[in-house]
Amino acid sequence: MAYIGNSPDAIQNSIEITRFNGTSACTQFQIPQDVDDAKAIEVLVNSVQQDPDNSYTVTNGLITFSEAPSTGTNNVTVLRRTGLTYTRTQIEAGDILASAVTSTTIANGAVTSAKLSANADSTTTLSVAAGAYGTSTIIPTITVAANGRVTSVSNNTVVTDQTPQILMLAGM
Repeated sequence: MAYIGNSPDAIQNSIEITRFNGTSACTQFQIPQDVDDAKAIEVLVNSVQQDPDNSYTVTNGLITFSEAPSTGTNNVTVLRRTGLTYTRTQIEAGDILASAVTSTTIANGAVTSAKLSANADSTTTLSVAAGAYGTSTIIPTITVAANGRVTSVSNNTVVTDQTPQILMLAGM
């Protein structure tokens, strides 16, 4: 499975196995785990996997078969896989690999604050307001950081001189 940043530190899984002796008459077997979902366990009778939708149900760890398993020693096997789930609520800068985050890998609206790291030692906060800049009489001044991000925009009025300037060349 792919991760943004580093992989989880550890994944711990185990399989709990419980075996029973079939009697051709008994249809119920109690496992030590409190399981209520037939699909949360795997049941084998004589090494044949049973269908949780048709062959058995489970409530509070009590497995009830639709037909009694055949007679045998340890011929009913119940497997329950367990795992430890790690939940992270915050990602640190060191958790993200260089160039792992691009504009195509971030969902729209996922970034809620406009902070970019200008270098390893400081942070630059952006304060560019959305909108149109410049008109026929106003020229925008745009400042772009080394990383290609627009960091500021301002409007400057064009000053025009209404007096026509005439340039005369010598010899005319």
